[in-house]
Amino acid sequence: KGVNFVNLTDAGDPVAVARLLRRRGLLRERSGNYSVALRWLTRGMHALGRDSATNAQHAAADAAERAHLVLAYAGVRYRQGRYQFCIANCHAALALPHLSASDEAHARYLLCLAYAHLGDPASEREGLQALAVYDELGDQLGRANVLNNLGMNAYYRGNWTEALDYWLRSGAARGACGDIVGAATQTNNLGEIYSDQGRWEEANLCFIDALRVWEGARYEVGVALARSNLGRLSARTGRHAAAEALLERAIGGFNAIGASALALEAKVRLAENMLLSGDIETSEREAGALFPDARALDGAGVLEASLHRIVGVAAWLSGDQGRARDALHASLDRARA
Repeated sequence: KGVNFVNLTDAGDPVAVARLLRRRGLLRERSGNYSVALRWLTRGMHALGRDSATNAQHAAADAAERAHLVLAYAGVRYRQGRYQFCIANCHAALALPHLSASDEAHARYLLCLAYAHLGDPASEREGLQALAVYDELGDQLGRANVLNNLGMNAYYRGNWTEALDYWLRSGAARGACGDIVGAATQTNNLGEIYSDQGRWEEANLCFIDALRVWEGARYEVGVALARSNLGRLSARTGRHAAAEALLERAIGGFNAIGASALALEAKVRLAENMLLSGDIETSEREAGALFPDARALDGAGVLEASLHRIVGVAAWLSGDQGRARDALHASLDRARA
């Protein structure tokens, strides 16, 4: 709005137009407006046209910008929780001619992240390949991003010691290149492990610190994520009213930016908070209502397992041991799958 791209197009510079459109898309992604970001990126692809430039002078610039657009699109799809779409776009980028080493590393970095959410062992392979390229390029920020993703993969595999090691190394790399917002990601991730381990005070300090940085940077997805994690921590420590308020705010934040996977995760945590507070009937009803969303969303197997567990514990507390046993077996089966 308010920007005239016609003059650039008339000047015969579609790469410049596409670059501007991509940058506008990245701004929208950074502010959490994912649907608008995708529209700008799509316009960027249209500006380049279907075929690569035939003029040798412009072919390299065209190929580079095409890769940047496809990878930016993949990144937004990841933020939306559309992991299969993210993976498809990454492979499309890897198939492009004249792909630079940095773009290859970027594609594999995103693949590592998306595969981790899907529980696919390809995550570690892609992450290690990306790490090798970033090391060769001397790219500390890229290295930090991949180490974060490898930590996430280890976390979902249940190897918390390995995850902690990756995240501490990632945090050090971010600190070395001044990426304060990114360093808060490692702080938040460490808090998640401390929360899972019952180290409540350490977890709380991590989440509060991450929230402070992300609020200052107006990094909306991070703000909502820190609130979701603080909400779950409050539920685990018996502060159920605080948990409900934090999780409701997190859900609102995720919905506002179209982060459906993270919104669903916060809703599952809200249902669990109801169970822990003793509101068994409401907890089971709310958990049951979330199954269709979990089954329709890429990489939501972990959340499905959690929902079955909530239903199973609620049934057990209600005295229905047969239904409880069935639900808990379903939770185990889904987690193992």
